Amino acid sequence: MLSRKYYESNPEPSSSKKIWGWVLIVLFALSTIGQLVRLGSGHGDSNSINALFMAIGFVGLGFYLIELSKGKNFNSDAMTKTD
Repeated sequence: MLSRKYYESNPEPSSSKKIWGWVLIVLFALSTIGQLVRLGSGHGDSNSINALFMAIGFVGLGFYLIELSKGKNFNSDAMTKTD
């Protein structure tokens, strides 16, 4: 957290983060839909609920990676550089 990289300005845009973000969104959105169908049909258990929440979290990670790929800096307001 306190390394020099943490204080750098906006990160460089990255196409690999964008690709991984979209892969996560597509795969885990399908997983979310599958878990909702499973729970809706009455065949779900506690593992289905856990899988649903994990899939939603990975979809969020995909959106985070897409924003990072655009060069957005989420740490700009968190800390200021001190010497």
